[in-house]
Amino acid sequence: MSPQSQASMTNLIQATLEMNLTMQSQATLEMNLTMQSQATLEMNLTMQSQATLEMNLTMQSQATLEMNLTMQSQATLEMNLTMQSQATLEMNLTMQSQATLEMNLTMQSQATLERVWILNPKLPLNGLG
Repeated sequence: MSPQSQASMTNLIQATLEMNLTMQSQATLEMNLTMQSQATLEMNLTMQSQATLEMNLTMQSQATLEMNLTMQSQATLEMNLTMQSQATLEMNLTMQSQATLEMNLTMQSQATLERVWILNPKLPLNGLG
């Protein structure tokens, strides 16, 4: 083989080798980028899912807390109204009993005064001398 043929063959082998390495490097680079993109995408989706789950749980907890507080407030309000109603009822009954007792005592005193006057008509009816 002539020196020129050998040089051409060497150049052809060199070019083929460089082209193969370039294509392998390109394929490896694309595969690496694809795997990195896939991993990044999965990580992003996982973090979004995690954040969404936490947000949903937080909102559910908030809603549950508000519902519990509302029910507690409702129960407290009903209990307060019941106690107020009970206290008002007892106060009304006490005042009615007091008024009835005073009226009964007044009528009894009046009747006693009238009996005394009947027995001694010279006394003034109002009991004053």
